[in-house]
Amino acid sequence: MKDPMGNDKTIDRRRATRIGALLLALAMLLPLAACGGTPDAAGGIPIPQGMQDATGTGEGYYLFLPDDWRIDHSTGVTIATYGYARVTFAAFASEREPAEYWNASRAETEAMFTDFSMDEEAATTLLGSNAALRYKFSGIHYDYDGNGEKDKYGVTQYISRKNGRLFVLTYMAPYEGDYEQYTTVIELVASSFLFADDEAATPRPDKPEGSEGQGAPAGMKEISRSDIHDCHFYIPTDWIVDLQNGTLSAYVSDSDRTSVSLVKNYPTMANTLPEYFANLEKDYKDKLTGYTLHTKEEAHTATTAGLDSLRYVFTATYNGVSYRFMQELFVKGSFVYTFTYTATEEAYEGHLAEAEAMLSAISF
Repeated sequence: MKDPMGNDKTIDRRRATRIGALLLALAMLLPLAACGGTPDAAGGIPIPQGMQDATGTGEGYYLFLPDDWRIDHSTGVTIATYGYARVTFAAFASEREPAEYWNASRAETEAMFTDFSMDEEAATTLLGSNAALRYKFSGIHYDYDGNGEKDKYGVTQYISRKNGRLFVLTYMAPYEGDYEQYTTVIELVASSFLFADDEAATPRPDKPEGSEGQGAPAGMKEISRSDIHDCHFYIPTDWIVDLQNGTLSAYVSDSDRTSVSLVKNYPTMANTLPEYFANLEKDYKDKLTGYTLHTKEEAHTATTAGLDSLRYVFTATYNGVSYRFMQELFVKGSFVYTFTYTATEEAYEGHLAEAEAMLSAISF
């Protein structure tokens, strides 16, 4: 009999790491990009998995769009299309704040539509790491799909201001079907957007060759690599490294599969860490038997690499065995990092101090 990861359930010694891997897989059910191993945009900035560099001749920012969308820079404005869905992006000097810009252009925008309807106005959000306002509206527009009739379209627009410029990201698609279908695309484009002065847009200098493991805390070793990862991750020297899933992970021994992992993702359907975990939790409830959330610390005072973090502790049963999980979430640049500690109920307390030490030793 196979588990959700395609492994044989009868191999008892691997149960803990399999369920840990399941959590990793569930964390990636959202359309996110795992850390490392991607091509670089101009300036050596990693391109998110499944996306392409759409910056064009733009300066001061990096724009990424899905790699199967068609991109046109010929008009001076970035235009990307996929079927009848369209994304446009423009950056220009302006003294106006986002709300002022929207109010000044609203009449012209409304004139493009009949039966104009405002669905969301001036919602506070982010474009990359910068504050932005989001507007959602719909209305009857021109005959774009060639069926001889004017059609209803939905529009989502992000407006952000930084360094004396306005940045306007707009998504538009037929309201019936396409608009909702590609909503996650515009969320991904907005969340993966980088300003040139963002920490995430500044490539970390590689460590000298052969320096892996140098500077590790006493009793620990480094398992991260400077040519793949943008962080330093350490585990106890007697733990076993497990990188087969493409993530930073390790376990105690062949007889004790207590494990830890660190995953880096682009958030696409959440504006806050509690929202991000809420999306993960939906899948945990569907995929993990007896999922129960025990602790939710949304103002966790402990910090990881000097960053505020949120902690969630929950239990679930797998193959008749009860496991306890501790997940700590924190943000660095435009990325969410998820540290997961997985153990049986009996082993959880015994290795918790080691898990805490690994968590606190993470650095960038």
